[in-house]
Amino acid sequence: MLPTNPAAAVRGPKHVVKTDKTPVLEGAEWRKLLESIPGTTLRDLRDRALIATLTYSLARITAALKMKVEDLRPRGAGWTIRLHEKGGNQHCMPCHHALAEALRAYSDAAGIAAEIGCRTFRATGITAYVANGGAL
Repeated sequence: MLPTNPAAAVRGPKHVVKTDKTPVLEGAEWRKLLESIPGTTLRDLRDRALIATLTYSLARITAALKMKVEDLRPRGAGWTIRLHEKGGNQHCMPCHHALAEALRAYSDAAGIAAEIGCRTFRATGITAYVANGGAL
């Protein structure tokens, strides 16, 4: 054992993190990008839905990729989406009508459907009741 660390005076290279400004699209540029995706193939519909999800919900890519069909839920006249964020956190938020359309178009074209059963109808009724001000 040495009384002191002989490498204590040695310094490694300084770690420098460069932070650049994240590019932001203007509304017209974003719409042009989205409209440039034809929407004729399943992949096109998926890409539109993913870009719309990232933009309208402000979600991180990992949260968007973790979404399942049941994370898009009807609520009154509109929709909500559930995001699975970092650390296992989840939150629901109102879904923009254009995002709901993009997600429904993709899931319909892909043949992805939520499985329903007897409990679905009870859960649907409870959800509607609570959404309209009811208390359990």
